[in-house]
Formats: sequence, C-alpha cells, structure tokens
Amino acid sequence: MGNNVKEFIKTTFFYLLYLQMRSIEGRYFLVSKIKRNYKKKFGVEPNLKNPKSFSEKLQWLKLYYAKDKEAVLAGDKLGLHRYLDKKGLGALKTPIIKSYNHVNEINWEELPNKFVAKKSNACGFNLMITDKSQMSEKVFKRKMNIWMKTPYGYLSGEPHYEKMQPKIVVERFVEHIGEDYKIFCINGKPEMLQVSYWVKGDEKNKAGHDDVIAVLTDFSGKVIGFKNEESRKKSSFLLGEIIDLPDEMEEMLKYAKVLSEDFPLVRVDFYFDGNKLVLGELTLTPSNGLSAYTKEIQEKLGKKIRLPKKKLKKLCFAASSGGHFYQLMMLKPLMEKYDSIIVTEKTDYKSAPDHIKTYYLRQINRREKCYLIWMLANVFASLRILWKEKPDAIVCTGVLAVLPLCLWMKLFGKKVIFIESIACTKKPTQSGKLLYKFADYFYVQWQDMIKIYPKAIYLGGIY
Repeated sequence: MGNNVKEFIKTTFFYLLYLQMRSIEGRYFLVSKIKRNYKKKFGVEPNLKNPKSFSEKLQWLKLYYAKDKEAVLAGDKLGLHRYLDKKGLGALKTPIIKSYNHVNEINWEELPNKFVAKKSNACGFNLMITDKSQMSEKVFKRKMNIWMKTPYGYLSGEPHYEKMQPKIVVERFVEHIGEDYKIFCINGKPEMLQVSYWVKGDEKNKAGHDDVIAVLTDFSGKVIGFKNEESRKKSSFLLGEIIDLPDEMEEMLKYAKVLSEDFPLVRVDFYFDGNKLVLGELTLTPSNGLSAYTKEIQEKLGKKIRLPKKKLKKLCFAASSGGHFYQLMMLKPLMEKYDSIIVTEKTDYKSAPDHIKTYYLRQINRREKCYLIWMLANVFASLRILWKEKPDAIVCTGVLAVLPLCLWMKLFGKKVIFIESIACTKKPTQSGKLLYKFADYFYVQWQDMIKIYPKAIYLGGIY
C-alpha cells in the first residue's frame, strides 16, 4: 500500500514541482551543489582550485569539462552509438529495440515480453522487465513520464547529462550477464579494472544497479580494493587475491584505449551477450566521483589525471522554421565543433538533429489575432532558455520568433551574429534591418547587399 501511495504521489504536479525545486542548486549554483555533495560523503569540501585526488579532479571536470562535445555525445546512450561508428567500433553496440522522444510514442503491444528500459541521459534510470505480464502499461508509462521530467543532471550535480536530449531507450534483455567489466581510463590509458558481480535475486521489474558487488583489481586480476564498504562486506575476495579474468581482457583493453583517447577520464564498461563482447556505456563521472576508494587509489589515480586547460565556447543557433532553419542547418559542422544548442519554432515535423539539444518556441505569424500574446510568450520562453543554458554567443538566420533571443543576448552583453537570408538579393528583411543596428557580426550572402548594409561582412553563400 505504501509503495502504491508513493507511486501515485510521483504522478502529481506537486512531485514534479518538488523535483524542479530540488534541481535549483544544481541548475544555478553548481559549485555549491558539488561542494555540498562532496562534503556529505567525505566530511570536507573539495579543493577545486588545485585538485589533487581522483575524486577532487572528477568534481573539477564536472564543472569545467561538461561542455565538451565528445563527452556529451559519448555519454548519451544513443549518442554512444554514433561515437562507436565514428571510432569504427560499431560491432560493440548495445542492441536497441526502439527509442522514444515522448512517452506517448510508446506502443506497449509492440514491446517484447522481456526488455530493458533506460533514460538516455541519466545514470541508474534502468528498468528490467523479465515478464511483461507482471507490469501494467499504465504503471510503466507513468514511470517513464516521471523519468522524462526528472532533471537528473541538475539533481546529481552532473551537468553534462543536461546537455543531452532526453529519450526513453528500450534495449533487448540480455540473459545471464553474470558480471561486467569496467575499465577506468585516464588520458587514453587503462589504469584500473572494476569487476561487478550481479547478485541473484528477484529479477522481476528490477531497476537500478543496487544488486552488484564491485571489486577493484589491476589487469592481472589482483584485488586492490572495493567500490564501497557494502561491496567489501559482501565479497568473498580478499585484498591481494587473484581473481579470474576473461580471455577477452586484452581485447577489452585494446578497445578501451581507442574509446578513451578523447577524454581526460572515462570508465569503459563491457559485458558479454552470450559469447559476444558488448560495450554497455562510457561513463564520464563514475559514481559521481563519490566512491569510497582507499587513500592510495585516490592519490595514485589523481596524479595521473591531466586536467584540460581550455573550455569550449557555448553557441546558440537560432532560426524560425522553414527556409531560415534550413540555412541554419548548413552550419551543422560548426555546431558539432562547439558546445551547441538549437532554438527554433515548434512545428508538426521534426528537423533538428537528435544529438544537439533543441528548444522550441511558439510559431509566430504576424497575421494572427493573438500575434502579440504569442510574441510575449516567446520573450519569456527565450529568457528561460538563455538563463538555463548561458551561451556565449548566438548565431541567427532569422526571423521573427527568435528575435527576442538576439535582444536578450545583447542585453546580457553576449555576442550576436546574424546571417541575412540568401533569398535577399536586393532588399533587406525586417529582421535584418533591426539586427543590423546592434549585431556584433552581420553577414550577407550576396555582394550586392553590401550597398544596403555597408558594414556587413560578405564571405559568399552559406550553401
């Protein structure tokens, strides 16, 4: 009865409001959130100005490395598939049945009797279904809806998760995994292995990673520690004991080197689907950097991590729907080079790429009676987006719906870059005439337009 009441409460507006309230610290006061979590675990605040230990450096990375485009791509459960293709290791992909942008897209009848549901941009949001008849469609979708509305990255203090597009991913259920192998890699080099033994229990509708015993070893199988005190107590292994590792360990290490070369720190997780080696995930913030490793492990791994010196600039790419958005997408290579977000109008068709976080504004038509009301709504929606994402500059191809974004950015002292439409060969657009007055960089796509915009920059067409 108690669990039913809790599940019901989680479906209410008040629970979602509670989650949003809890996320405020991680959303707007991330340093405070990270320090508080760390002190709660270790009793002292982390040294973020000059971090030394493994856990301290991981906290630093959460603050200053979360915008890295490769980290955002590889840390996402769907983005990881694209990353594997990029590395030529597509054969390691986890078998995915379906992915969904919204809960109402889920066709319950099409799902197999056994499957695993996950949230793409979170850790521990996993639901194992071993008998679909024991789970009602209503309860399942209710849980998925809660997941989709949970700002996990802000709640946990791992902001890179909020740079990813939230989706529900349904994977094929893999029988008898037994154990998985997590290789900690630092600056492209494997440094430590965690063997996670799955504890047998009631498998029905099990969620999360609680039922594992995590043993730390070197690559000869020598036990050097445990992930936490609970694993130490439950484990039958002793420090210094040699445990058996699979024959494929050398193969895992080879793949781990390739997959970790782009990151200062990443955990590369493998498991076996029968006899087939599969990559479970790449984890940029293992256990949120709060595992109770021994002082020796903390210092040893901490010394090896070379922290990056530069942060990527964050860009906001904005355009109305239709031709303006099509022109904006010609800049996709630039989007992928930086930490980017897209803002466009909400329409019936989807045009934004899955791997770039996208926000939608109301579509604006000056001929509508409620035009001013919808425009005002976009003004406040634009402010909310910019307050949340804090981009360094905006690149805009017009027109009306995204004008408030440009105006807010200028007000905040950020760079505004406007590209006049390629359709304008002789006459300016209304948006162009307005933004020409205060854009930091104003580009035209026809040389004749320099006569209209004397201070504009002409570099040719965007196509």
